Amino acid sequence: MAGFAEDPDNAGGLIEGLVEFAKKRVPRRDWGNAGVQLMVRGEEMVGLEGKLKERILEVCRKVLRGSGLAFKDEWARVIEGS
Repeated sequence: MAGFAEDPDNAGGLIEGLVEFAKKRVPRRDWGNAGVQLMVRGEEMVGLEGKLKERILEVCRKVLRGSGLAFKDEWARVIEGS
């Protein structure tokens, strides 16, 4: 995720690709019940300031909210550990 420091909006393209991958494997009728989460290890965001980290997460959340899959904003977060 730190690779998106220069252009946080590009993080959305990565997530869009993952959403399309998931949609090919989940029947369309089940999309609204198929929960999707995004968990980013804290070490993947080392060196990024708080506002930039949140901007990257918000771009990802926006894509997930519009995906048609079950998603809540709190399901996209930075986790500690590996």
